[in-house]
Amino acid sequence: KMSCLSIYLFYVILIDAKLGGSSVLPSTTGVYSPATIQFSIPKLLPVVLRMTSEDWYKIASQSLHVVGSLVNAMRPCNITTHTFIAIPMSDCNQYVSPIFVAIFPRLQTLDMDLEVKEATIVAIGRLFYHFGDVLNTELQPVLALLLQRLDTEVTRLSAL
Repeated sequence: KMSCLSIYLFYVILIDAKLGGSSVLPSTTGVYSPATIQFSIPKLLPVVLRMTSEDWYKIASQSLHVVGSLVNAMRPCNITTHTFIAIPMSDCNQYVSPIFVAIFPRLQTLDMDLEVKEATIVAIGRLFYHFGDVLNTELQPVLALLLQRLDTEVTRLSAL
């Protein structure tokens, strides 16, 4: 059974994508504490990860933004000290591999909408910022792809 927050966030993604608005979810996740969002991750994440592979670019890009916001909530960081904040969730590391498996093929794809490319680069960057220690074996292929994106004028800003 999905929590009320999970259902709400799911509909926010769909409505926001269909209306063509800017992402509402990152600001929504700022309202809730990371512990509250983490409670919904087991139910919400599989749905959001499926939506990252949607053909319609708006849904795919918004879902990638949601993934980035969820990653921030899974392992929040104190921006001033650059240390991770310990919160009482069992282990978010179990979700890191499925997130990587959902995002990495998008990063490898060259022929896709610019909005999806940029959202993919930002999502993979957030994933490695928060969970680089968990994904240390995948770092070299991702860095090689990000280096290619730096060479491309269109994706340079996102890759930085």
